[in-house]
Amino acid sequence: MVILLLGLLTAIIIYPFLHETGHAIATILFGGKVIEFHLLPLPNILCDVNSMSSVGMVTIGISGMLFPFLMALIINKKSFVLWYISQVITGISAYAFFISIIGLIMNKFGFQISNEDVIRVVETIPSSETFLFTTTIILMIISVWLFIYNKPIRRIFDYLEIKKPRIA
Repeated sequence: MVILLLGLLTAIIIYPFLHETGHAIATILFGGKVIEFHLLPLPNILCDVNSMSSVGMVTIGISGMLFPFLMALIINKKSFVLWYISQVITGISAYAFFISIIGLIMNKFGFQISNEDVIRVVETIPSSETFLFTTTIILMIISVWLFIYNKPIRRIFDYLEIKKPRIA
């Protein structure tokens, strides 16, 4: 039960906080200004990016997905709780990358997912579409591989002291 609650906390509070923080950090680093930062009821950030370069706009667009993923990579995984949080963030990151890929494909055919970060970047800088598509696919593959590589079922079974069933 505690594991489920920790997963929900990570999905509802920790990941959205890291996502919006990624946008905020990139905005500040590239000379923009964070005007509003909301976590609840729906996570969002409002920034002034009027004098931002194209590189800055692309970075802000992908940093919402990239920052949580990078944080999951650097979390010390010796503690089960921190490992579990990083696994949940990695799984959500893989899903976020997948949604962005679908969003880019749908956008190519004239359909848009509203409020999708990469679509906003493509609307602002149409020439960034190929870069975003390629980068997002690579990040999704890496995140899925890392998730599987960490053997989550085995680690959870070990933590809960559940013996792995034998297949005859």
